[in-house]
Amino acid sequence: MDQDPRLDEARIMEILSAPNRLRELERLGLLDSFRVDAFDRLTNLAARLLDVQTSLLSIIDADRQFFKSSAHRPDKEDEVSDRPLSYSFCKYVVGTDEPLILEDAAEHPVVQHNLGYAELGVRAYAGFPVRSRSGVVLGSFCVLDETPRHWSSDDLQTLRALTDLVIDEVRLREVMIDLAREREEHTALLDGMTEGVIGVNREGECTFANPTAFTILGWPEDELRGSTIHGAFHHCYPNGEPRPISDCPITAASVNGDDFQSESLTLWHRDGHTIPVQLDVRPIHIDGQLHGAVVVFTDLRERIASQEALQAAESRLEILVNEMPAVTFIHGRAVEDGLIFISPQIEWMLGYSPDEWVSNRQLPMQRVHPDDRDRISAVHRTAIEQELDFDEEYRKISRNGAVVWVQTRSRLVYDADGKPLYRMGIMNDISHLKRLEQRLESQAYTDSVTGLRNRAWFIKQLHGVGDANGSGLKDRLAVIFFDLDDFKVVNDSLGHQVGDILLWTIGDRVRQELPPTATVARLGGDEFTVLFESVSSTEEVQELAERILHAIRQPFEYEGRSLLPAASMGIAVSEPGSTVDPESLLTGADLAMYDAKYAGKNKIALFQPHMSSRMWDRMSIELALRRAIENEEFVVHYQPIFDLESGTVLELEALLRWQPPGEPLVSPGDFIPVAEQTGQIIEIGRWTLLEATRQVAAWRQELDLPELRLAVNLSSVQYEHPSLYRDVIRALEESDLPADRLTLEITESWMLRGTDEIIETLADLRSTGARLAIDDFGTGFSSLGYLRQYTVDALKIDRSFIEDVVVSPGDAAIVQSVIAVARTLNLDVTAEGIETGEQEEVLRSLGCHHGQGFYLARPMPAENMTEFLTQ
Repeated sequence: MDQDPRLDEARIMEILSAPNRLRELERLGLLDSFRVDAFDRLTNLAARLLDVQTSLLSIIDADRQFFKSSAHRPDKEDEVSDRPLSYSFCKYVVGTDEPLILEDAAEHPVVQHNLGYAELGVRAYAGFPVRSRSGVVLGSFCVLDETPRHWSSDDLQTLRALTDLVIDEVRLREVMIDLAREREEHTALLDGMTEGVIGVNREGECTFANPTAFTILGWPEDELRGSTIHGAFHHCYPNGEPRPISDCPITAASVNGDDFQSESLTLWHRDGHTIPVQLDVRPIHIDGQLHGAVVVFTDLRERIASQEALQAAESRLEILVNEMPAVTFIHGRAVEDGLIFISPQIEWMLGYSPDEWVSNRQLPMQRVHPDDRDRISAVHRTAIEQELDFDEEYRKISRNGAVVWVQTRSRLVYDADGKPLYRMGIMNDISHLKRLEQRLESQAYTDSVTGLRNRAWFIKQLHGVGDANGSGLKDRLAVIFFDLDDFKVVNDSLGHQVGDILLWTIGDRVRQELPPTATVARLGGDEFTVLFESVSSTEEVQELAERILHAIRQPFEYEGRSLLPAASMGIAVSEPGSTVDPESLLTGADLAMYDAKYAGKNKIALFQPHMSSRMWDRMSIELALRRAIENEEFVVHYQPIFDLESGTVLELEALLRWQPPGEPLVSPGDFIPVAEQTGQIIEIGRWTLLEATRQVAAWRQELDLPELRLAVNLSSVQYEHPSLYRDVIRALEESDLPADRLTLEITESWMLRGTDEIIETLADLRSTGARLAIDDFGTGFSSLGYLRQYTVDALKIDRSFIEDVVVSPGDAAIVQSVIAVARTLNLDVTAEGIETGEQEEVLRSLGCHHGQGFYLARPMPAENMTEFLTQ
């Protein structure tokens, strides 16, 4: 050794303790086992040939030197015993995996620095490593003497040759161990097989068989072995006539080397009955010579019985299904599995054949009425994913466009182990029951004078909202209460008939002004209420109230007489998550209406709840937002904007979400207004802009999407803040996103203010190179003339016009007009809120090239968007 062994002591001990070495020693049985004659012969031979005091085969474990074999000159006593590794030259052979040749050990650094080695009396040493087949060093084969000695090349060649013989003995031991293990595994495999296995020699006699073969054929092991296969269980045809051995394919395989397979063959049991089996016979060749064949067969009796029982059950089920008036169906266990079977009654009910219903997996959900589709889709998915029962009433649209009310019930079917196999259900046409129910409800909840909903319906609806939301209102809810000013004068002067006509006219005017989420009712006399659900803001309610008041103020003419109706109006609005009783909103709106009347009539008043309560709610959200900013609890979700012609993703709209730790996502409508009021939206919006530009720039580079754009919808508070220009420049510089790949979305209501400051702000933003788009276009209730005042690049048509674009010619005409104007001004147009394939098709036919909405893709977090863009 060239260097002081003490310097390598730690490394060598680490190698000696390696788990793979110790496992290999244990596997080969070389530790703490009896001596082996083959090893003794080799050590004796080494001692004689090299004329040394001692020859050793040392096995090194983690902490000692174990002598598997040792030999000595006759004139020396056998004093060799196991010793600790602290005094061992062999550990260096194993630890370095190299031979160790010492002509005088006293000159070796180990002996010089450790007197314990000197006590061994070893002066000359030569050792070679002994390795397993896998290359693991197990020990050393060495010779040593008590006097210094020069080791000649012949000595070392002899020792290496003997070491190779030791290694051969070790590897032979490995092979024997592996063969024994394989023999045990093969035996266990054969014993555990459900198929029968029989070996056949060239004479057609059974040489071996597994337990399954004995059980199937009914033969004891001692009788079947040695018997001819043909004579034992293949001697006759299925009808009992003798089968000549020349027609025995098993014998032919063993004698002639022919393969044979059969899906259905008859063998004979020892007691004389037949056994249907599936058979596979393969000849056995060794060194090119035919030695027999192996026969593998499967007992088909249970399978045949099960098939016959299944066929009988299917026949009974088919009769039952075809005779039932209801539609029966089978759905796969997973959502994507779709329908597996549906009965012929579906064609009578909805006009589609069973083949159409099963082959087109989108058809069943597409034929759900648009107003029910989201609810049924969500309930259906939940029932399947959570393995729940499904029991719902909803509407289907038949092939000819008729609305069919159905009740669908489905239950999971399980196998013997309790695992779900599929979902079976029935669907009944309940249209006649719904028509009767609707007639009764119409009579009970309709005002006979105006045709509007009545007080009973309104109170029921209020209670229904409260029951649906539990103890609190999850969504903002509003009640508008109004009565006609001086209506008694109309009745007294013109009569109750004219008064009723006026009431009907007022109700019709109000109804035409309402969004889909609002309903008007007549409580009685000249009192009306509007229930406005899913309200985005109080301002939205006030704007609706202004429109209603304006519609009421239009002249009313009857038989040459002209009246100018007026109304006093009160508004009560709940905040999301409030515990207010919904019916108390009616009381609040009523009180506010009287305030408006007392203030001079023909006015609108907003009910003011207890200030301390409102202030506490606002402060709670404000404090939570402050913690959210500090703890970085905000995330950005992304919703794709598509080219409706090619389906390509053109742009991603960044949408801010608040994710408190361990809690659900907080809706933007719950915290954005507070953030805007407190100014916290500036810091939150700045973070959103930085994060979104960074992420989209990364996607553009990593996913090779150079044309991908980002759209960011900023708050009006941000547009009025002096830092916005710097924030946009910083985001573009830090993300390295090209400026023309960023679109800043501007709300139409903010632009309609038409101030010089707005024009200056837009000019600053355009100077950054970013694109500008008008968001929620069409909600400003203004002419399109203002578009000439500003330079923008795109319009986003508000979802309120898209909702009914399929069924409302008016909405379709508005959308078409906007597209035409945008094309004239060379502006891109994007339709927001596309919820159905029909909406997409109509928009495409109207010339709208870009769109976004839940039908195309929902907003998703960055990790999901990465997968979406990759696909």
